[in-house]
Amino acid sequence: MILPYSPIMWVGSKARAVPTLTTLVPHDVTHVVSGFAGGCSFEIAMALAGLTVQAYDINPYLVNYWLFQLSEPVILADRIELVHREFERACYQRLDRILPSLTPLNRAAAFYALVRSAFYNIFPGGTYAKGHPNFKERRIDRVRDFRCPRLSVSMQDFRVTLSIHPQDFLWLDPVYFKKDRRLYGIKEFPHEELAALLRGHKGRFLLTYNDHPYIRSLYRDYHIIPVDGKWRYSAGGTKVSDEIIILNYDPPKGSVTVDGRLA
Repeated sequence: MILPYSPIMWVGSKARAVPTLTTLVPHDVTHVVSGFAGGCSFEIAMALAGLTVQAYDINPYLVNYWLFQLSEPVILADRIELVHREFERACYQRLDRILPSLTPLNRAAAFYALVRSAFYNIFPGGTYAKGHPNFKERRIDRVRDFRCPRLSVSMQDFRVTLSIHPQDFLWLDPVYFKKDRRLYGIKEFPHEELAALLRGHKGRFLLTYNDHPYIRSLYRDYHIIPVDGKWRYSAGGTKVSDEIIILNYDPPKGSVTVDGRLA
């Protein structure tokens, strides 16, 4: 399977997990609701496979970026190129300061530049990576060429998302338990509240989390599938994930083994 690419790098990306995750989506699903958009790797894969995908996030800069990426990719790429021409540490620091005051288009271009040029693509809360190796012309070409008409991204809290999509198929990749909060730019995430809301969800959901006893206890009544190193991250694929997949429905035939592990 060819991995779909997201034009923007985002912490916690599920790009390498897409081949596994797609096998767990029931064959009768035609519409997916995503509660935590992020880099949209899985969302893009589903949309390119012919499903309609509604994604939501509470990060206003991220959502603003996606609005331009999906509706005006050429205009956005042209504006990013203007930023790239004179980009270095001082420009990074200046854009970081003035980002809220920029026009929506300039804010989207600046946000892309800040994420691409930060250490480990952490923004906000990150620092400039010397030489910005992930902010290059060829990356901007991906922004310009990207098309995904079946994907939409809007700003919305996950609580509202679950309340207005009570029967839809949910894809959820929330902030992981006890992870560095700087990575996500939030103070704390209500893990118990999410679990409580999902207990009342009348549709199906596919959820990913870090493998932690606390998370396993919250979702002990559902199918919990250990990843067992199936997903590898970092440029060389050397970092093994410690994640689990949680389902409130029986996995599609052939997707897992008889002992409940990934096939």
